[in-house]
Amino acid sequence: MSKITESNHMWQCLITGAPVTKVLDFGQHAYADTFIAEDQLKLAEPVFPLQVYLNTESGGLQLGYVSDAKDRYNLYSYSYTSSNSNTARNHWDEYAATIKGRFNPQGLVVEIGSNDGYLIKQFQGDGVTALGVDSSKAMCDIAKAAGVTTIFNPAPAAPFDAAIYPLVDYITPNESEASSMVGFPVVTVDDARKAGDALLAKGVGTALITLGEKGALFHDKAQSVLVPAFDAGMVIETAGAGDAFNGGFAAALAKGMEPLAAARFGCAVAGISVTRAGTAPAMPMLEEVEALLNRI
Repeated sequence: MSKITESNHMWQCLITGAPVTKVLDFGQHAYADTFIAEDQLKLAEPVFPLQVYLNTESGGLQLGYVSDAKDRYNLYSYSYTSSNSNTARNHWDEYAATIKGRFNPQGLVVEIGSNDGYLIKQFQGDGVTALGVDSSKAMCDIAKAAGVTTIFNPAPAAPFDAAIYPLVDYITPNESEASSMVGFPVVTVDDARKAGDALLAKGVGTALITLGEKGALFHDKAQSVLVPAFDAGMVIETAGAGDAFNGGFAAALAKGMEPLAAARFGCAVAGISVTRAGTAPAMPMLEEVEALLNRI
């Protein structure tokens, strides 16, 4: 027997917000690339609607449903890695060579769903800053074993496997997310420091707690520093501030900045983003962030 997982039906384009139309329907599907253990054989296997939607304005395609990440990545042993066969490695080698030949990428290359990092490594050897993003605990295990820096943004606040904590170099919750993890309110900077201590005790390397207009607390075993927020103008919308901070912090780390400087860079990105409407459209260009950092 199978059951439908909790799924979010995406009626709008995930990038632009424009309406999307269903163009393909493959019915109900179980998750791929998983091994079911013996003690799970009698359990109802999760399935979800595998449907493809089209943004007629841009021509972009996306899945119509976002399935439950806890089921997708952590319910079973997630077996797929990008480099688990010669065929796969050859494919990614050729793909990377094609991208380099056609686009000559400079600056920052980001791979969403980077898996074990095999593809993104093909760009690192050419002096390009490369950043991989993945949500699977299994991939975090592989990344940690390979010495890759890991960042965990626990948003939105929800229960997760405590085994993730020791795999995390930087955890980046906001006040409410930090509170849900440590079991007490996080309102003041002192509260955040106590929460940072609690998160370090759980095994994380550094707690980087965002505190809205107060800035962000960078807290590790050696130091606890409040990085002030940036005033880049009148605040229009704060919905994407956390994403802006995390993206800026990760990109700065990937470019080789020291962690505290990377946190300041993330605050600058967030400071600009809140002066604009929207989430992705509000993200600033590098030149804007550098100008703000140089001005303040």
